[in-house]
Amino acid sequence: PDLQQQQVDEAHLAAGSTPDQQQLTVSGDLASQLAAHLGADGFGAIHSIAIGHHSFSLQGAQTSIYLFQDAQQHVHADTNPHALHIGRPIGSLLVQSDGHYSFSLTDRIDHPDANGRNLTDLDQALGGIQFHATDGDGDPINGTTGVGLHLAVKDDIPSSTAVPDLQQQQVDEAHLAAGSTPDQQQLT
Repeated sequence: PDLQQQQVDEAHLAAGSTPDQQQLTVSGDLASQLAAHLGADGFGAIHSIAIGHHSFSLQGAQTSIYLFQDAQQHVHADTNPHALHIGRPIGSLLVQSDGHYSFSLTDRIDHPDANGRNLTDLDQALGGIQFHATDGDGDPINGTTGVGLHLAVKDDIPSSTAVPDLQQQQVDEAHLAAGSTPDQQQLT
């Protein structure tokens, strides 16, 4: 089984149209989301995360995976938060062995031309995100396929509000000093 798609919105970034740092993180609990599929054995633990063709083992109770985007709009993952050689940092995924996970968007992403669709599926851009976990007695959940995580980033679409037309003002040159009815106060 795969998890339901979760979405963050670039509009909530500090430079976005509606900044709200608390809205930049989505989280979940694999154990509770899969409870109906686990049977009597219940949830065991997450052991690794596959992102594209790379597998990241949990280092102790949790692992952080950092996402980067290169100049060609490809998204890459690494456990080194300073792997700037692979691109600009855009977010991080924190995975805990007990099944809890969270994704935080840290910067805008360059969205490909999506013909009016302003949502980028990070899991597709990365080649898939799969949690590999076991149930309470060590059986793999969903075999070797794992459980898919679906993350999307909504583009902060530019918008404008109409500026009302200014009311036309006029000054009568007759009020100039050399005019037919000089009046300095009427010139402003």
